[in-house]
Amino acid sequence: MNQIQSFSKQFLYIFVFGIIFLCQFLVPFQSIAIENLELTPGVSEASKTFSDRFCKFIESGLTPEKAGESSAREIAKNLFFSPVSNEIITVSKELLASSLSNNIFERCGEDLEISQQELKIDLTKLANKIPTKSSRSFPVIQQRSSFSQNSVTH
Repeated sequence: MNQIQSFSKQFLYIFVFGIIFLCQFLVPFQSIAIENLELTPGVSEASKTFSDRFCKFIESGLTPEKAGESSAREIAKNLFFSPVSNEIITVSKELLASSLSNNIFERCGEDLEISQQELKIDLTKLANKIPTKSSRSFPVIQQRSSFSQNSVTH
């Protein structure tokens, strides 16, 4: 009976080790597959528009985080009733963030104080705020009201 238990334990260890070993090879292939996918023309155009606005905000002195939020706010206003919004909702968020970071670094990468990888991580976080196909509502991106900041109390 001990031999069977010993054999079972060894088999279990080998099996678990084999699964872990195989997973290390499968994950990079999945990442490569995501990078080789292409965006639809509408999403690609929205990505370029976002990137242009992002760079304009960077040139005006905003941080990358604030530039991303401001660009997202403007794009969301313009795409709210557009069929492209459905395409953006369904596209891979990693693919969208990769496209955005590539476009931004081509246009104004030298003006950024962060690496392209850091930008891609920030853009992925921002892209993950986009609702899924099932929710259909755009996230509320808080905007400070200049009126409330400048109002005078009596």
